[in-house]
Amino acid sequence: MKNVLIRNVESFIQTIKSDGTVDVEFDEKLAKYKEIEIKTIEYLNTFRQFIQVIENFENLSKSFSQSVSEFSNNTEVLVEEPTTVLSSSLNTLSIGVKTEVKTIKKEILNPLQLRTKKMRETNKLIKQRKKTLLQYDHARRNYNKAKNKKKPDQVKVEQTKIKKIEAESAYFNMNKKCKDTFDDFIRSTTEPVENCSKHFLESYEKILQQLVPKNN
Repeated sequence: MKNVLIRNVESFIQTIKSDGTVDVEFDEKLAKYKEIEIKTIEYLNTFRQFIQVIENFENLSKSFSQSVSEFSNNTEVLVEEPTTVLSSSLNTLSIGVKTEVKTIKKEILNPLQLRTKKMRETNKLIKQRKKTLLQYDHARRNYNKAKNKKKPDQVKVEQTKIKKIEAESAYFNMNKKCKDTFDDFIRSTTEPVENCSKHFLESYEKILQQLVPKNN
């Protein structure tokens, strides 16, 4: 009895799968969108971690600068000038690093965060589209079932036909909206990512120059 039930359930699932609506174009665009979504999240996490490391370093430089300054104020004149120069250099380094961190946040993190917001909205659309697809397939099966009976009930046939048409319209509208959203997202991705990389490399080089000044 249990085996018969399992076979019936599996048969039902296979029927649904084989009879389900398929849109190859949607699947291809969804795969491309998901690929970009993963990369965007990876970029965002990487830049956040980098900023955290740099901010920690900037805070250490500031703290060390203050310690050097306090040490200078409590020592003899012999070490006052060197420690003052060191304190000043560390303070300048701290300010420079902070400036580049602000640039990275503005030019890189902010655009990526806007894209993650757009991704959340797109993912909601994908869920809505899936819901309308299931409703459409369900309504279509009910209509076909009512229509293909040996003695069709014309009232029921008409009722299920109306529901099928309504569900079909809702699905195709949502399906088009999703594909258009994918197109817009993919089209608008290249330039922001290139800009983020450009700004990051520029800021990273400036930070390195401050950390390791070039010899004159």
